Amino acid sequence: MINKLVIILIFLVALSKTTLFSFYGFGLVDEGESLHNAQRILTGDIPYRDFFAIFPPVDNYYYALIFKLFGESVLIPRIISSIIFSFTPVLIFLICKRFASTRLSTIPAILITFLDVNIERLFLFTPIFLSIYLYLQAVDKKKKLLFGWSGLMLGLSGLIRLDIPGTFGVAATVVLVTHLFLISRRNWIKKWLTYSLCMGIGFGLPMIVVVIWMFNSGILGTFVNQAFVRAVIITRLHHIPFPSIIPPRFDLAALGSTFTAYYGYAILVTYLISSFLVLKKAAIIIKNNIEIPLFLLAGILALPYIFGRSDMGHLIKGGTPFLILGIFILKNVRNLKIRLVLYGLIFILFAGAISQSIWWLHFNDQKVNIAGQTLNLNSKFSPNSTKPTAVTLNKSVIFLQENSTFKEPVLVLPYMAGLYFLSHRSSPTQFNNLLAGFIIKEEEQQDFIDEIEKNNVKIVIYDPKNGPRMKTARMQDYNLLIHQYLVEKFQTVEETPEGWLFMKRKI
Repeated sequence: MINKLVIILIFLVALSKTTLFSFYGFGLVDEGESLHNAQRILTGDIPYRDFFAIFPPVDNYYYALIFKLFGESVLIPRIISSIIFSFTPVLIFLICKRFASTRLSTIPAILITFLDVNIERLFLFTPIFLSIYLYLQAVDKKKKLLFGWSGLMLGLSGLIRLDIPGTFGVAATVVLVTHLFLISRRNWIKKWLTYSLCMGIGFGLPMIVVVIWMFNSGILGTFVNQAFVRAVIITRLHHIPFPSIIPPRFDLAALGSTFTAYYGYAILVTYLISSFLVLKKAAIIIKNNIEIPLFLLAGILALPYIFGRSDMGHLIKGGTPFLILGIFILKNVRNLKIRLVLYGLIFILFAGAISQSIWWLHFNDQKVNIAGQTLNLNSKFSPNSTKPTAVTLNKSVIFLQENSTFKEPVLVLPYMAGLYFLSHRSSPTQFNNLLAGFIIKEEEQQDFIDEIEKNNVKIVIYDPKNGPRMKTARMQDYNLLIHQYLVEKFQTVEETPEGWLFMKRKI
């Protein structure tokens, strides 16, 4: 009875927090890309062929389906994602309950809800953790059907993105073979092959359907190139140094960076200690608590992902095993002083996460209506940020709408795909954003320019100064030819306080 009440409470806390925060902020880059891609799909465009994408197709069709059913809204996808995500903390609680008390299991379930201001974007983890939960039940009960359902959930999540589900899939397969070897040495190979086949069939069914669709649409080769080749190049170019755990100055940006460093080092130390504890009692743990080596291996496999771009978003997505393994360590520590230290570290995590949430509510302090979308945005500009003020965002949309027709392409760059969505204008090229790595070769830059000329683009919004944090944020440093073209062919009619240039084609 107590566990049921705790589960309901965890779900309601997650749903309340994510739903509330759905009304705050707007992401020009990632969110804007997803929203405008959905618009493009509804007008007949196909990913990889008609617009640039590096994730599997459901990443875009998820938003397109919501638009089809409920209309084009910023809020509705966030609310639906919030509902889906709210099952993730519940599943984390149920998994932790396999080896820890109700009190300890509640900690990671609540913590994940507050780690990011827009945590509903991690709705993908609900099918992933559901897959793991079903997998653990299948191991306990030796049920082949449960292995199939587990694989199906992992396969469905893999249609949104492949990297994180892939690490859990590999970890589940490796850990299963060691578990079966230890508990049933006579026929362990046969059982492993049978269970793995059931899981593989479940995983493969949605994958096969989508692969056939991509093949028939003539986009399979392009998808493979962009998802596996171009994505690696982009990751390298978007690399940022791991932040220092000692703040260089005491302002919000520096303290936020320090919290990111603290979280990253906490992940590394947790994996190191967990590895020691697992190796110390490997046979017992693999026999009785297969979830521990599963999360440990999945976490280790994800390390290149989270440290390839060391921002909080990547640390949270790739470091979710840290939440479960941290409770495993806390459960196994008997020394009271060490336990108090661990509880202190957990308190710091909660304090940092909640402080970040409070700051986000205060930062987005102005309610505005932009082209029918009611948003709570920031009234003050954060330097070196991709978040313009509410006034600039509204003025940008008005500038695009007043100087172009509905079907007339406009150009916004390098990171402003959200402007296409808000202004109901279309991109003149395959690219909604033009970040480092999207276009690499000089001839590709020329093709981009040719598309702008072909579509007779007359209106441009361009930010030459800022961009998402990476090795270089300015477009002129990685796509100089396009920058020079804009400066030569268009004249600036207005510059915003953020440095955005409102430009019109020179006559």
